[in-house]
This record gives sequence, C-alpha cells and structure tokens, in this order.
Amino acid sequence: MAEIGENIGKEFLDNKKIRNYLKNRNDSILAHGIIPVTEDIFNNLYKEVLKITLPVFKSLESMIKESEFPELILI
Repeated sequence: MAEIGENIGKEFLDNKKIRNYLKNRNDSILAHGIIPVTEDIFNNLYKEVLKITLPVFKSLESMIKESEFPELILI
C-alpha cells in the first residue's frame, strides 16, 4: 500500500513495534515457527494494528464487536 501512496502502508512500514511483533507472530506456532506467542505480544500487536487501522476503517471496532463469540451463561 505504501508503494501506491497510501498513508496506512507508510505508517505500517515505519512502525518498528509492529514489525517486531509480527516477527514474533511469524516465528510462532500460529504461523511458520514453533515458538508460542505470549498474551503480551498478542495484545501489543493488536493495539498497534488498531492505532493504524481505526482512523482509516471507521467501522472496524463495530465489526470486531459483531464477530466476537457469544458469552453463554449457564444457570
């Protein structure tokens, strides 16, 4: 996206935190490696991604909320 002049692409490339967290993710069992991702790494990556995407995708928060699993309450 940076190549075509989109600010979100430039912000992504300039954000060293995201790149470090993505390296952790890519080395994890969720992607290409064998190292588990810690909850901290996941939460930090999630926060960094939201910082960049929310200004561009205004409906993202509501879409995330709508896609959450329902919480079942047993009585």
